[in-house]
Amino acid sequence: MRAFINTQDWITAHHLPSYAPGLNPVEGTWSILRRTTQANIAFTDPEHLNRLLRLGLRQIQYRSHLIDGCSPEPDSHSRHHDYKLSNHARGR
Repeated sequence: MRAFINTQDWITAHHLPSYAPGLNPVEGTWSILRRTTQANIAFTDPEHLNRLLRLGLRQIQYRSHLIDGCSPEPDSHSRHHDYKLSNHARGR
């Protein structure tokens, strides 16, 4: 792909990192979900996945310090809050 792009003067390509929480704050939210409601779960069907995603997002929504920790420039203590969600949220 790079060789092709280099031979085309009308194409300008910009490399974007695969993971850039500073550029995309939602990466922090997905990181919290992967470590909490989505961790170590074998989903039984798509509805099970959807149900736990919604529950995890709802739990994050009411903890503003977690959302603040996902911003590009969080204050120094925001990322160190407890991310543990209830066992009920994880389907246990």
